[in-house]
This record gives sequence, structure tokens and C-alpha cells, in this order.
Amino acid sequence: TLCAAAGVAPPAGRALDGAAILPALEGRPVRRRRPLYWRYYNSLSRPTAALRAGRWKVLGIPDRAAPGPAGAAFDPRRDMDCIKHARLVEFELYDLQEDPAETVNLAGRQPRRLRHLKDRLVELYREVQAEGPVWPAGQDRTG
Repeated sequence: TLCAAAGVAPPAGRALDGAAILPALEGRPVRRRRPLYWRYYNSLSRPTAALRAGRWKVLGIPDRAAPGPAGAAFDPRRDMDCIKHARLVEFELYDLQEDPAETVNLAGRQPRRLRHLKDRLVELYREVQAEGPVWPAGQDRTG
């Protein structure tokens, strides 16, 4: 958004997962090259990665959770292994237009849509996982 407002190109050679919102401020639609993606580990609910594409949202649940209590602050000594090495193993699919409260998991009824969105979610998850830093306190210093 700041690059668009300044009239300069965004940095090259980096995976950018955002979209400029300047068009929205001008009354035009925001165009995303990539679907909206996010992940969280220390939440009040279970750890999750999510991808939203239009009316559809797919959730991916990792094979390991941060070992701290739900809602605890990030602790690199405790949480880095989960963040850098977890794999998504369970998936849910929701139609946010028909079910904004996400009460009906459509994964079993929409296998083709789930497969497509799940593949994209896993791809983004791995990309962010690989690019993300390892905080110094999370590194093993025994060797």
C-alpha cells in the first residue's frame, strides 16, 4: 500500500503475501494476486493455518501444537520447533457466504474444492515456514 501510494514498485526477490489497499480507499476493488493467508499457534483455540479464496475458507491443523498454554505469548524456546517443522494434517472447509459462523464443515461434501484449496494452503504454509526466521533464543545451542 505504501509503495503504491508513493508510486514505487514493491521490493523484488521477496515473496509478498499482501495486497495494496489503496484501491479500496479510492472506491475500487482490491485485487489480490494470492489468496488471503494467515496462521496462528498461540490462540485461545487450536493452532491453525487458514486460507480464504472468495467465499471459501480452508483451515489446516498442524500435527504439533506449541507446548505452552492456549493464548500464551510466543516463547521462542518453547514454540520454534512447532512453527518451523509442523505439517498440516487435518483440514476443514467452510462456505463463508452461506455459513459466516463456520458451523458446517463441508470437507466431506466438497472433496474437489477441498483438495484444490488444501493444496494451495499447504504450498503457502511451507513457503512462509521456510522463509520465516528462527529467533536466536529458539536455536539449539547444545552442539
